[in-house]
Amino acid sequence: MPLKAQPYLWGTLLALLACAAMFGIQKKFTFHNPYDQAHISGPQSLLWSLGGALGLFLVQILGLNLEYLLLGQKLTSANTSLLLTIIGKYPYFTLTVVLALPILEEFVFRKVIFGNLSQHISPLGAALLSSLLFALAHGDGHYLTYAGMGLLLCGVYAKTHRLTSSMLSHILMNAAILIMAYY
Repeated sequence: MPLKAQPYLWGTLLALLACAAMFGIQKKFTFHNPYDQAHISGPQSLLWSLGGALGLFLVQILGLNLEYLLLGQKLTSANTSLLLTIIGKYPYFTLTVVLALPILEEFVFRKVIFGNLSQHISPLGAALLSSLLFALAHGDGHYLTYAGMGLLLCGVYAKTHRLTSSMLSHILMNAAILIMAYY
């Protein structure tokens, strides 16, 4: 294996290991926030996840177009373009983009930041702060787009009380973007 590929392989393995660790930590140490107890059935949760994925596409289209019209930004995301370039060279990195990153981001931005802050400030304030940090973490200047996506994911988590619902929405959106880019 070429030396250049090794960081992406190790990064993929570490990201997957981090996901397993996060699920293990959540199972062993239940950190409770207002959204930890599911209030809807599994099938309803699945529908919210699918609707969330569709909503993410709409928010992305709307956000990118607003940023283009109002701010003169490109309609493409540098973050997405970079990830697609890496996947083109190292296909196993798909596991990082489609599975590991959405799971880890949902743990951090929805469960930890949004869920825990909701106990101390209003849920709307917690969602706004979590979404702003989510947008900043993506770091490509499309702050309106990523913040809108973060708000929608907070909404899915808040409505379903299942972190796996926002995770699935996020995973499905990332997978669909990857599929559309290559097919």
